[in-house]
Formats: sequence, structure tokens, C-alpha cells
Amino acid sequence: MKTVITSLMIIAVISCYGQSNEISRLGLYRWTQVVFLQPCNVDGSDLMVSTTTTTDGKTTTTIIKSNEITSKYVGQEFRVLKVTGDGAFAVIQILGYTRVKVGDTLGKIIEPAPGFYDFNFRGTSKEYEALSAWEINSGSYGSHQAYFKVSLNIIDACAHKKARTKSSLAVGVITFPFKFRPQKGMQDFSGAFNFGAGLGVTVSKKVWREASFSIITGYSISSIALDSSNTRKNQDNLMSTNNFAAFSFSAGGLVQYQRVQAGVFIGWDRLNNINQRQYAWQYQGKPWLSVCFGIAIFSGSKEKNSDDGETAVTQVKRP
Repeated sequence: MKTVITSLMIIAVISCYGQSNEISRLGLYRWTQVVFLQPCNVDGSDLMVSTTTTTDGKTTTTIIKSNEITSKYVGQEFRVLKVTGDGAFAVIQILGYTRVKVGDTLGKIIEPAPGFYDFNFRGTSKEYEALSAWEINSGSYGSHQAYFKVSLNIIDACAHKKARTKSSLAVGVITFPFKFRPQKGMQDFSGAFNFGAGLGVTVSKKVWREASFSIITGYSISSIALDSSNTRKNQDNLMSTNNFAAFSFSAGGLVQYQRVQAGVFIGWDRLNNINQRQYAWQYQGKPWLSVCFGIAIFSGSKEKNSDDGETAVTQVKRP
């Protein structure tokens, strides 16, 4: 009896694993490379077509397997509908070869786009025009719906699941090579030593996109040079070189492509009250502009599965 119960438990575990694996495969994808697609029926069986030849007045009809076609271009979107019984192939449906046209009296009209009869509809234009309005508007083509069979290994190597990264915390070191102060009549462009921390949010994006965008705030300690040209009081007390510490706050956007980063920022510097009262620095609290560049200043990611079987990526930022 124990042996029977143990066997049933093992079968149940294997069955649940197989079902979970199939569910995780289902969903929307995007090709990252051009691949070959094998036309098939909705159950994954080969699609058979008939060919007719005539020799010496005698006509012969032969049933053969439909030829493969290519996915045409990178970025083509498709949906995995099911995994075949052997677990080696997936049945997919190609999306997106219709377009909406505004009619004169009928409102919006859905019509075929180039590639429609290769990837979406198996039949002729006359057969498409014979469909009901509901079938055309819903995209339910019944026996005319085109399906394809692709190896799961090909999908793993040449496609991305259509998922999004989650918005995540971005933390790192930030510094600016120069500061441009655009105040009218006293514009200034100068380099300055500054060093601080950046804190912000990396915006959610499609997982296959290599570029990401982050909104960053910066908190820095800057070295400010005071001289007679930028102060209004006690210039006689200043030496030829006068560097004072100031607190800087900045905010801006940072774009990262692969591991290269660039951003544009606006910021404000403030001397402490004692130095400001003594020298009346004219840029106190006034905005400046700058850019920053980096190599993976805000980087790192960890991938996990979301509850609905779609792949989600949570980015974990490290300095």
C-alpha cells in the first residue's frame, strides 16, 4: 500500500511540474533574431498541403508538409499558445499584421497589412472578405488562423518574453566635471571639485530594451572658489585662492545604454551662513547646469518570475 501511495505522489509531482513548466512558457514574446517557422495546426501537428502536377495529360495530386518560412524581421511579436506533448516545441501565433483604417461611413475598418497572409491568415483574400464582421474585428479566423511550430531552444536563444522591469531604487556616487551658471549679466562656466551621493528611481522598461532611464537626486559637498568678481562684501579679506565648502543639491535624468551612462542635471550651491554673511557670494542658492558621464555607476539586475508566469526583472542598484 505504501508503495502505491508513494508512486501516486511521484506521478502527481511530475504532473504538476510539467504543467507549471508549460504555464511559464505561455505568453507574449518578441523575436531578437530572424528564425525559421514551421506552419502547423493548432494542436502542433504538421500542416499538410496538396500540390498538383500534370505530366502527359495526367494530373497527380501529392500531399506534402508545408514549407518553412522566416520570421521576416527582428522585433516581430508572437504568442506561445501551448507546448507540445514531448516538451520540445511550442505552438505560436504571430501578431500584428492588421491595421485600422478610418472609413467614410462605416467608421474604423480593420484591414490586412503586408505579411498578413503569410503570418496571420491561412487562405486567400476572397476567403478573408467572406468572414463576418465579428470575426474580422476580433481577429478570430477559425480554421484560417495561421499557427507555427518552433523549437523551445530557438525561443530561448532568439526571443525575449514581453515583460517589464520593475521600477527600482538607484543608488551611487555622483560628481560633475563643471558647472554653468546662467544668471543674466554674471554668467560663469567653471570646473569645481565636488563629490556626493546619488539617489533616485530607475523607471520601468521593457525587459529587452538595452537603454534605461533614471530620475536622480544628488547630495554633494563642493569646493567653491570665491574672489572679487563673485562676491559683494569684504573682497579685501580674500586671498588670491579662496576655496570654501558648500552643500550642493541637484536633480536630473540619467540615461544608461548597456554600461555607458550620461545625464543632464540642474543644481544649487549654498555656503554656510557665516561665510555667506561675510562675503555675500552672488551665486548663493542660484541654479547651475551640468552633465555627468559614467560607466555602470548605477548598475546590476536580478531576474525573477512574477506570479502570473510572466518574467519580471527587479533591478538592484549598487554604487
